[in-house]
Amino acid sequence: MLPFKKKIVTDEAMHPVAVLIDYQDWQQIEKILAAYQLLQKEDFRSYALTE
Repeated sequence: MLPFKKKIVTDEAMHPVAVLIDYQDWQQIEKILAAYQLLQKEDFRSYALTE
């Protein structure tokens, strides 16, 4: 897994409510998610064609 810098934001009771990450890290995450989504669609298509 890639080492992303993150900050956990908590409420007054110290419960985590959000995560802050650098914008550059977010751009990398978006690329990874887009590639994964494409892979999932391709897997689904090949499965649908074999049934």
